[in-house]
Amino acid sequence: YMPREAKLPLPVVVFVHGGSWEEGSKDSYTFAGRALAAQGFLTVVVNYRLHPEHQYPAFVDDVDLALRWAVDNVKGFGGDPTKIFAMGHSAGAYNVAMAVLGDRYQEARPKLAGVITLAGPFDFVPLDSPITIKVFSGIPDLPLTQPINHVRADAPPFLILHGEDDKTVFPRNAIALDKALREAGAVSTLKFYKGVSH
Repeated sequence: YMPREAKLPLPVVVFVHGGSWEEGSKDSYTFAGRALAAQGFLTVVVNYRLHPEHQYPAFVDDVDLALRWAVDNVKGFGGDPTKIFAMGHSAGAYNVAMAVLGDRYQEARPKLAGVITLAGPFDFVPLDSPITIKVFSGIPDLPLTQPINHVRADAPPFLILHGEDDKTVFPRNAIALDKALREAGAVSTLKFYKGVSH
């Protein structure tokens, strides 16, 4: 998605949809691509493999591949490869956080200008909902699936956004990630929206 009239090169947002890791498609998020493009961003909305057909960490691996693709290819679409932001909602925010922070994903991280999370689950061990139990139970080292356990000083700056009335992903997830990032020496900004749910 690209602004109709814009001076090139454009800042870039790679947007990752939510859906509890089990549903959702980039085809349902054309509104996000259009909205971000209207704000002046070249926007890439991506898919990832879904549970239960694909197990963790397949969905994170796919987001890592999408971020690396963006780093290598956005220039050809009018994007600025020095101004790439990773953005995700809900399960997509989790996937983005893990793809940026996880030890096994290092190629794209230093090339990202920032990360924006919307209502993301980052700290849910012990598994605290039917969804997380279904997707993550049985993983041998469960703490390694949690973004808060991968924070690092060299992380790109994070903007963590969350609705105060979210009952799907509790706001404590945003608080925990923001605190962990800042304690690790990374840059993080936390913003809550009053009266906003998931």
